Amino acid sequence: MSKSFALNGSSRTRYAGNEIIPVVQDLSLNIQRGKVTALIGGNGAGKTTLFNVVSGLLKPDKGTITYISNEKEHECHLLQPYEISRLGIGRMFQGIRIFEKLTIYENLALFKFNINSESPFYTLFHKKAFRLLEKDIKTSIRDILEKIPGTDNVFLNDLNKPAGNLSYAQQRLLSMIGLFLGEYDLILMDEPTSGINYESIGDIRSWIKKFMEIGKTVFLIEHNMNFVKEIADYCHYMASGKILYSGQPKEVFENAEVRNEYLI
Repeated sequence: MSKSFALNGSSRTRYAGNEIIPVVQDLSLNIQRGKVTALIGGNGAGKTTLFNVVSGLLKPDKGTITYISNEKEHECHLLQPYEISRLGIGRMFQGIRIFEKLTIYENLALFKFNINSESPFYTLFHKKAFRLLEKDIKTSIRDILEKIPGTDNVFLNDLNKPAGNLSYAQQRLLSMIGLFLGEYDLILMDEPTSGINYESIGDIRSWIKKFMEIGKTVFLIEHNMNFVKEIADYCHYMASGKILYSGQPKEVFENAEVRNEYLI
């Protein structure tokens, strides 16, 4: 199985007064192409920091991050976040990252149009360029909305209504639709099921499976262990900035430390 990206000896520290605290410690792991890999661990384990390092929001203090695309290796630790995005790495953040006063359509258009730009505000200052592409963007949005949620859904029916009118769960799902539009190959998802209802968790599970059907790779942080058991092909348990256990979810969950952490 070919790998999608690899971290080799990556570390990241933070400062608390005069104290240096290791958050990610000499961490090495490979993510397999076309698979769902889950990263689990307690609060403060370093999971989100690791995602920030992978996506370029933080630079590793040492080590390398290599992304393999079209049989070429790219050294992500040397790149800016927008350059990493251009390579085909997309991210769904733990918190809501949409513009509530913009319409559903405008939010999705930003996802689609900004894939090749340096800033999420690029569209706002290049309206002429946007207008030239708007017909194609509208077609892409409608195609995705009809294929993923289906022909009768709140996003398609209310395209011209403010995204702020959506529920929290719907806003999370809107972010996922944006990942489809961005045409990313590797998708980072930070706690996709956090704070949402059972029905919407089912939607997220179904949509991740659709990611896999079209050849995507998913790397997710998750605290819902039932969800991990159902969706993940591979699992890493992280504590104190280190990967302690790796394997198939069933194998990892049989470990006493993991069982104690999640009371399973």
